[in-house]
Amino acid sequence: MQKALDKGTGVVTLPPGAIELDVALRVPPQAHDLEIVGSQKSVLRAGPKFQGRALIVIQNANGVRLSNFGIDGNREVLDRPTEVPVGSTPYSMHFQRGGILVEDSDNVTITGLEIREVVGFAVLASRARKFKVDKVTVAESGSNNIQGVNNTSGGILIEESSEDFEVRDCNLSRVRGNGIWTRAVGFSTRNQRGIFAGNHLEVVGRRAIEVGHANRVRVEQNTIRFAGFPPEVVDPDPNYLPAAIAASQRVDESAFVSNLASDINGPCFDLDGFHDGQVLKNTCRNRGELQEYPHGSYALALGNSYADMDSQLVTIDGNNFDGFRLGAVFLIGHNHKVTGNTFRNLNQAHCNRGLNNISCEIRRGEPQWTTAGIYLGFRASRPSPARENLIRGNQIHGFQMKANCIQSAPGVVQSDNTISGNTCLDAE
Repeated sequence: MQKALDKGTGVVTLPPGAIELDVALRVPPQAHDLEIVGSQKSVLRAGPKFQGRALIVIQNANGVRLSNFGIDGNREVLDRPTEVPVGSTPYSMHFQRGGILVEDSDNVTITGLEIREVVGFAVLASRARKFKVDKVTVAESGSNNIQGVNNTSGGILIEESSEDFEVRDCNLSRVRGNGIWTRAVGFSTRNQRGIFAGNHLEVVGRRAIEVGHANRVRVEQNTIRFAGFPPEVVDPDPNYLPAAIAASQRVDESAFVSNLASDINGPCFDLDGFHDGQVLKNTCRNRGELQEYPHGSYALALGNSYADMDSQLVTIDGNNFDGFRLGAVFLIGHNHKVTGNTFRNLNQAHCNRGLNNISCEIRRGEPQWTTAGIYLGFRASRPSPARENLIRGNQIHGFQMKANCIQSAPGVVQSDNTISGNTCLDAE
């Protein structure tokens, strides 16, 4: 098979059945117009002595297509605790024993693959352009760190200045780390022009979908169930808690539209570093008992831990959030629009009196933080008081919401915002 790949072009058909690998299959540099296609039940399986960053490595290629075969990472044998890299190390240079690794390549398409039991990332693309993942199944993948909690791995990662990428109609289940995401080290050019659409993610230990350090990414019509599960793989560090959909580092000119999420052990939207974007027509519902979501908080929170951004111009419209430990929206910054949303069954923890011995996180000097439906904050990582925001036409329902519907942090002047036409109702 390697000799066939070394030709660098044409069609390479995998034989039927399982093929055990001790080293990676490598697509040679400068390969072009190359297709690797499976025949009946073709599976590439990592042998017990497998060494390498991934079973298939594609570098400096143009026009490679992988279709219709399986990858078995043999995680039961090859699993090793792995820490998250620190500093400026790309994940492609750190994580081992993945499924497919794509570096510095154009026009790579991965379609119709079944990937399971991978230790590292099922698919990892770094500095890729016109990269597409379509109708791929990922199951039972990812590893933990030495503390026994997830190290982000297992899913589909696009990193380090990638452009024009798509992940569509994929099915991910029982992934220990993040499901589908982008990231980049701080000094890299941001990832640009991407779409994550029509994917189904179920039982993800960290963030189901995360857009990190990116510009013009659209996340739409994805279905997410059980983010932050199973609880034993959740990293307790508050900077890495689970979410259905997240932003990190700096993300702008992006949109999260018509996604459906349920049973989220954390916020539904954790939008740190997000500005000049949209959150439209999404639905998030938690139907279980409060104890099933120990990391629950606000349904949607804005943050500003990345220094080179300002929380501004986010439209949050037409969303439906139902059943969260605290309120619906934690808002910092300016010129946001929070309009036409339906927020139900808020403050499930009954934080101003306690419920079933469930603790509520308290912020010193901010007692309203735990009781508000919409909270106008003064700061997240840095001061950015809520001002010049429009909050109109929302239905806000939950424990004592008539009294606590919209609250402000000390240092925030509520009249600096336009607030009108909201309906505030107590839960029965």
